[in-house]
Amino acid sequence: MAAETDVSKVRATLGQVLVDSINTLSDSKLISLRREVDELRDQASKSRCETEQNKEENTKRIDLLASKLKQIEARLNASYARESRPKPYLPEPPILNKPEYVESWNFQMRGKLTFDGDTLGSPELQFHYVFAHLNPDAQEIVSSYLKLDANNKNWDCERIFDCLRTEYDDDY
Repeated sequence: MAAETDVSKVRATLGQVLVDSINTLSDSKLISLRREVDELRDQASKSRCETEQNKEENTKRIDLLASKLKQIEARLNASYARESRPKPYLPEPPILNKPEYVESWNFQMRGKLTFDGDTLGSPELQFHYVFAHLNPDAQEIVSSYLKLDANNKNWDCERIFDCLRTEYDDDY
């Protein structure tokens, strides 16, 4: 308790010394000090404004860098995905354009599915791959034979081979 009283006395004494010091200053000295205080306030205000502007600029820079980083990541991921996919072993089979070529086409297509099935993808993608390698007439035959429509869920390529075997039985 005595220490608090001593601190209070010291504060009061310092306050009085400050008031006495201010009273003894000349008017020109007070004006000079006020100018310095005003200048310091202006500088502090400018610093705050500059700090806010810097924050905004830095935020914009960070957002831009984050956007560029996402683009680079996407490119790297796409590149990695391309590189990580298995490479095909066999060349592209030809389009089946004449019934007399169905036997050699069948052999090439089955080889492609056997060795490059993983590269081609899911059974659905493989089915569409085989279908895309038929000429328009053969596609029409397969479509009507298999009753292909949007509800088709049987993606077995053997269905296409069976259809061609049935259609071109004499030539097989």
